[in-house]
Amino acid sequence: MKHAGAIAGDQALLKKLNRMALLRTIRETPGLSRADLAKKLDLAKPTVSQLIQELAEEGWILLGSQEASRVGRPSLPIHFNHDGLALVGVELTPHQLNLVVTNPRGEVLKAEQERHAGGDPTSVLSQTAALMVRALEHCQTEKRQVVGVGLGLPGPVDPRSGVLLYAPNLDWSSVPVQSFLESALKQAGQDVLLYINNEAKTAAMSEYMFGNLTDVEDLIYLSLGEGLGSGFVLKRDILHGRSGYAGEIGHTILQPDQGRRCTCGKTGCAETLISVRALSQSLFGHGQGTLNEITEALQVQNPETFSAVHSFSRYLGILISNLLTTFNPSRVVLGGPLMGLSEHFWDSMLNEVRTRTHPGIYTDQVIVKCRFEEHASAIGAAGSALQMALNVRSQV
Repeated sequence: MKHAGAIAGDQALLKKLNRMALLRTIRETPGLSRADLAKKLDLAKPTVSQLIQELAEEGWILLGSQEASRVGRPSLPIHFNHDGLALVGVELTPHQLNLVVTNPRGEVLKAEQERHAGGDPTSVLSQTAALMVRALEHCQTEKRQVVGVGLGLPGPVDPRSGVLLYAPNLDWSSVPVQSFLESALKQAGQDVLLYINNEAKTAAMSEYMFGNLTDVEDLIYLSLGEGLGSGFVLKRDILHGRSGYAGEIGHTILQPDQGRRCTCGKTGCAETLISVRALSQSLFGHGQGTLNEITEALQVQNPETFSAVHSFSRYLGILISNLLTTFNPSRVVLGGPLMGLSEHFWDSMLNEVRTRTHPGIYTDQVIVKCRFEEHASAIGAAGSALQMALNVRSQV
């Protein structure tokens, strides 16, 4: 016989599961009635009615005007409260914080950027927490209930502990980001759900949650920026790997013998060939050039710029061909700051992929540009917080 505490725990978990199932269904299929939801989820009508009442009182959902049903009492169409809820997403890059406030549709309500000095993790994370607090206070002023806050980081993250395992472009390792930020937010009076992951993984979620690929079950996102990252969505969920390192595509080897030395300490990493730093090295002979300087340099057509773009396009095409051949995904999505220069490399990259990939795997539709451009990681972090709020697996 079960102990009374265990039974109570089971009942609480069952209620949470039912609440989340209702919220997911209402968000995905707006306008259903209580009876529709009970039938769709195979739940008792009294259970659905009680939970709907609670969710409406908490501000999660809206009850529409009455609609006459064929028999019985009029039904009330139920909708997710997109205008009363908000999500906060932040991307921490090696030099900058990018913040967005969105509604549950992923529409940006507020965007803000702020430089940071790098170096000591405590200083940068304190600045991150302060930025989050200002956004949360803004939502309170706007009378929007915050579902959660998401953060994308420039390195692999342990999904269980929220520890940033390492970030070579910041020279950080084993940083307890989750616990630090949760403590800082609580000290500021903000007790809110917090989701943390790698920036490329959160960017991948932007397309799955809010982009043009919401009906796609699997995709690979490539983040082309100061480094090179990726996020894998498989069966509608992010692939973390055994210890959080899945998707570190920038540190796979493309030039094993004569490659450049990477910030991770190895030579020949993909990131040394496909990144802002790689283009800077090819154009200027050093890896310190900025994106603006690279953009300006590429306006001049000469052998140096042609060689730099050719190398970048070639190795990006090889990498994508390898990914297509290995995983055969529905889509490969390219995003990140370097996509602002895609006019210089897109066609030659596609030709490289087409040449190297089996025709049964490659189609012209499989490689696409990210819809959200520079906000992708922050929007995806916000969407990941929403998914976490609606998914009991991440909370038990």
